[in-house]
Parts: sequence; structure tokens; C-alpha cells
Amino acid sequence: MTEARTLILHVEDDVSQQSLVRISLERAGAYQVRSAGDGDEAVALARALSPRLLLLDLDLPGMDGVATLRGLRAI
Repeated sequence: MTEARTLILHVEDDVSQQSLVRISLERAGAYQVRSAGDGDEAVALARALSPRLLLLDLDLPGMDGVATLRGLRAI
């Protein structure tokens, strides 16, 4: 039987940071990490995937982290 892994949505525009966080958390154990590069993508992924945890960069291109958080809270 396969153990369910906790889904984390990581919102970060720096691709190297996305990779570092994904590798670190997935190696740590029962986590699956999906990454979004901007606020619009984060809101769309959150709607589709219903992550259990959000890691959000505040300095994002376009919709900043605070506006992204507002959009996520509205879901």
C-alpha cells in the first residue's frame, strides 16, 4: 500500500530556489511539492490541487505575494 504524501504548493519565481525546496522537502519524507512561478499560476494550482501547505515568496513578478495570498484566501 502506498502512503499518501502531503501536498505543498511552493510559490517562487527563482527556478533554482524551486528546485532546492522541492528536493529538500521530498527527500525529507512524506511530502510532494508543486511549484508555481507567479501569483496567477499559484491561484490556478491551488484551485486544482487543494494543497495542505503553502510556501509563498512575497517578491513575485506581476501579482506580488500579498495579492497572491488574497487570491488564495478567496478560494
